[in-house]
Amino acid sequence: MPELSKQEAEKYLAHFPRKVSQELVDYATNEVFKKSRYIFTKRIKKQQYGYCTHCNREFKTTGFKHNEKVTCPMCNSDCIVKASGRGRGKMIDKGYFVFYEKSVIDPKVIVARGIYAVRDYRSSYEYVETQFTEDVWYVFDMKNGSVMFRECTWWGSWVHGKRGYERLKSVYCYFSKHNQSDIGYLGYSRKSIKAAVKDTPFSWSGWQAYNHNDMVKFFDLYTRYPAIEYITKLGFTKLIEAKLEDGLTYGAVNWRGKNLFKVLKLTKQEVNEIKANEMELTFENLKLIQMAKKQEGSSFSISQICDIDLLHGYYLKELEKLLDYGTVGKIISYVSKQKKKCKQYYSVGDALVHWRDYIADCIKLEMDIKSESVIYPKDLYNAHQNTIRQIKIKADEKLNVKIAKRMKNLNKYCFEYNGLMIRPAASSIELIDEGKALNHCVGRYADKYAKGETDLCVIRSISEPDKPYFTAEICKGKIIQVRGRHNCSPTKDVADFIEAFKSEKLQTKKNKDKAKAKIPA
Repeated sequence: MPELSKQEAEKYLAHFPRKVSQELVDYATNEVFKKSRYIFTKRIKKQQYGYCTHCNREFKTTGFKHNEKVTCPMCNSDCIVKASGRGRGKMIDKGYFVFYEKSVIDPKVIVARGIYAVRDYRSSYEYVETQFTEDVWYVFDMKNGSVMFRECTWWGSWVHGKRGYERLKSVYCYFSKHNQSDIGYLGYSRKSIKAAVKDTPFSWSGWQAYNHNDMVKFFDLYTRYPAIEYITKLGFTKLIEAKLEDGLTYGAVNWRGKNLFKVLKLTKQEVNEIKANEMELTFENLKLIQMAKKQEGSSFSISQICDIDLLHGYYLKELEKLLDYGTVGKIISYVSKQKKKCKQYYSVGDALVHWRDYIADCIKLEMDIKSESVIYPKDLYNAHQNTIRQIKIKADEKLNVKIAKRMKNLNKYCFEYNGLMIRPAASSIELIDEGKALNHCVGRYADKYAKGETDLCVIRSISEPDKPYFTAEICKGKIIQVRGRHNCSPTKDVADFIEAFKSEKLQTKKNKDKAKAKIPA
């Protein structure tokens, strides 16, 4: 951060009053240290006395208890009772606040100071004075811009008897520089702003509509972009709030526009329509309006935006990428209808993203994307599921070639018994469909199956050979697992079938002979 020259520092510091004003002291007393009011008690013989740190008066009490909340009978302040005989080694109250004032050398300039304040009760609780330290300084000037500066952090307070200062790269709230767990108050005086801006260009800024941190960023923004006044007066405060939070603006606002319509890039009629619809204008829907305007023949009206749950920034960017496939109005109308039609889409934005993915699938599958029926299917969800399936098939072609080569050896597992049948899975797609139908994870075994690391078979009813029922995994001639819907264990009929299958297909001839020998004649 650049060090200020002596001349620059003196120029900026000349704007600030040399003394702490009574208004600043009153703010610290009544707001910053409102909770820093105590009644310290002591006992003389049998009588307890209290001393109020707010009004600095002593009085007889009726018997206060340590840490009790009471009202001072002398000044009516809400206080906390502290026994004076107890240790006060950590009894120090701290606060940080920003206080605004008029420049003492230019009536059109306002200034602000970030002040660190302390009330220290550790050595004595009588006549404790508030100590003020200026941490940071701000100058807001409509002609010359704004500046934020502080003492040089690498020099300390003094160097060879001279104070050094550095200018910060940008104006920002200084709250974060303080340990908030150690400070009882962080804030700023709105009353001081009201007094400071009176009869200055800042009085027209509309600052009353905002409460952003300590407001320094607002006044810095206003020195650069007076158009804030137009936007605020129309009630479009969401735009300014987003700008203060460094949110995305999408280039939707011409901040240096000479009038409101050039600032918002809208016509008077469009602004009136926004107001008539009581629309809460954000950068996202402002950008959407501007995008629609650019498209010749777009039927999209401003009033439609009021019913859209589409647009935070991510979805807006995605929409912008899809304008090759239709106008803003047509796209929004389409995905809105699909959202209403399909419960799987939780928002219009969600439907838009699925439509984007569907189009990407169509391109990969070399479908005719110039065809209206392809780009705008009547049932987007099912059309997308179909393209996903086709993409998967295309991606798994090599895998399925390997599985097909194994079929000659795997057909040895084909078997029928008591109304059920078993056969090897024909492809990775069949395994995926099997997993979806039965809600288990067999699909993830497709690669191992293709490589011959395991064998996967489907169990069906002979009367319904294409309907998934149970799935079996066989490895090195042994059944590893048999799972049905939701990974359930075999039912009685399937368990009996598996035993018959094992006996017929998995046992060696030697073991079969042994089994037969055990059967009594």
